[in-house]
Amino acid sequence: MRPTTTLLLASITIVALTAAACGGDDKPEDSTPAPSTSPGATGPAGVGGGSIGEYDDANNFIAFGEELDVALAEADAQFFFDHTLYQDVDCGVELPSPPASCEGQSVDSTVPGIVVGVFQSEGFALDQAGYGEFIREYLTTYAQDAPADAYGGPKPQLYAYGAFGPQIPEVPPEGSIETMHAIATRVAPATPETVPGIGRTALYIGVSFIEGEWRITDLHVGPIGYVDPFSPEAAEVGADELFQFWLRWDDRPKTTPNPDAGTDQ
Repeated sequence: MRPTTTLLLASITIVALTAAACGGDDKPEDSTPAPSTSPGATGPAGVGGGSIGEYDDANNFIAFGEELDVALAEADAQFFFDHTLYQDVDCGVELPSPPASCEGQSVDSTVPGIVVGVFQSEGFALDQAGYGEFIREYLTTYAQDAPADAYGGPKPQLYAYGAFGPQIPEVPPEGSIETMHAIATRVAPATPETVPGIGRTALYIGVSFIEGEWRITDLHVGPIGYVDPFSPEAAEVGADELFQFWLRWDDRPKTTPNPDAGTDQ
């Protein structure tokens, strides 16, 4: 099974965003949240402010997000490892570029790993060892002396969550009944190693609800314009058109957890 992720490449235009999904042309088993026609002004001052669509949290994504939020704040790499669904990534392809463990393997070989998309650039695949380096660097290596800005401090944090619109086709893993994206941000150091980007960046953590639990299935990294679709920079990269649903994490509904979440739907 090939990894099911979305790679947005440099050749994609703002007005016609498409995706190269590694899993083929199959359609997801379940649709993304239904859009609303009335955005609300919920964003922070200086960023733009707003929300897109509405979201019925039938599978208790917010509860998973709260654990993810803590893992980011506490640099808990083990949380990521415990909740990641590794899939077979191809060694014999040019894009996404294969992981290090593919070296010397035949072109039809695969290794377990995860794909990282890079907005406006080329993506790459990581084997489990490479993924460990990526996550640890993201959580612990940032511009510690950078001042706070409209998005917060320099440390990794969960900033928003959302679902792509139909113009961004996604192919979730087999058994997935819902796909969401947790959007983290940090101020990256001036000399990144494994994680691309310098300065304020976005990390989209793609997750799917499979067999009663949320699993991390892919990642996307990009510049500041991808942090908030209402920001001045978002229109320059097309991030204002990505979402069918989007909401700042701090503005999430404070509701009682769904007692049916975590069971087969």
